[in-house]
Amino acid sequence: MKSFKNSIWRTEKFSKRRNNGGYMKKVFVLILIAVVASLNAKSNLRFDDAENIPIKSRGKDKILNTKLIWEIDETEDFYGFSYVSQIEVYNNKLYILESEEWISVFTTSGKYIDQFGIKGNGPGEIQLMKDFDIYNDHIFSLDKSKYVVCKYDMNFNLIWEKKLPSEYLETLSPEEIEVNEKGILISGFSTNQSLSSIPTLFLLDEEMKILDKKFIYTPEKKMDAYGLLINTANRLTADNSGVYFAMMGGTDFLYKYDLNTNEIEYCIEKIGPGNGKYKIKNHSDGGTELMCYFNALDINCSENYLVSGENGGAFTKKQDKIKVPKSYKNNIALYRKNGTYLGSYFDDDLEYDYSGFTTGIQEEEESLYIYLYSPVSESLKKIKVKL
Repeated sequence: MKSFKNSIWRTEKFSKRRNNGGYMKKVFVLILIAVVASLNAKSNLRFDDAENIPIKSRGKDKILNTKLIWEIDETEDFYGFSYVSQIEVYNNKLYILESEEWISVFTTSGKYIDQFGIKGNGPGEIQLMKDFDIYNDHIFSLDKSKYVVCKYDMNFNLIWEKKLPSEYLETLSPEEIEVNEKGILISGFSTNQSLSSIPTLFLLDEEMKILDKKFIYTPEKKMDAYGLLINTANRLTADNSGVYFAMMGGTDFLYKYDLNTNEIEYCIEKIGPGNGKYKIKNHSDGGTELMCYFNALDINCSENYLVSGENGGAFTKKQDKIKVPKSYKNNIALYRKNGTYLGSYFDDDLEYDYSGFTTGIQEEEESLYIYLYSPVSESLKKIKVKL
């Protein structure tokens, strides 16, 4: 602080001697702006410039050694699932988001407990719950229709409901929420091409104040065949040290971002039959070019592992769903948190479906369990992974 004061004094003295105080004041302001801008740039990683990210090749698919523990579609007191989009494992219970309107609760042994959620526009009521997370014995939900974050206790009693900040709403459509000791992480996507740059992830406090913005990209460089932004961090999970997120489209598959160093530690790249484009002869479109996918439509983590519900398939440019080869089947992929690929679980009885699997993961003593829901079978499974 002493050297800073001395530098100000010298600046003032010099400007008086030059009899041009306004000139030096402008110089000082410009320097200050440059310093602030450079500091801000360090906390904002631009994908446009992220060419030196360490790349890990996932390699060929491997089949996990698994055992089915139980499977549920309906019970005497539970009448079946409806569009499951999120599974959270917390204190030996399963919290399952259905139809983006309510949360069903089960024990990890498969016993139904209760459902929470009231449809409406009132405080704590749900219009379109896009995602939720559980942290420190509280449930945090993200309502995409009301543009709010709600905090509940574990009995779903509302603690507060708060509007997302206007700066977020000007750039993104809310998609996913993660909460840890750093704050509230909210991701989204944007097709607003009038913006010169778009952050894909915001870090907020409980007052909805923006603490930081992450992963900046320019939209005009990141368009897919349908005119949609493809590099959007709208599939993510997090722990206290980092964020793991999947990029929709392209070959870049899964990233690890360190919250302490503000650096991307690695990118897992899956280059296989599901990436890129190909042509099918004798198709109704006359062999038109088809987009192939092998993207993460859901991702979750435990203490040491990541699980990704992957979608494999193809569409024509007219969005017609088509029959795809076996190698494009939906699967769940298991990774260590250092990026090592351990293998995938394929359900051979299921036909291709765009929604893929919704997943949850649980480490219990020396055992590892994965929970998965398929919209094709409309059932919830618990499988044990033998590592």
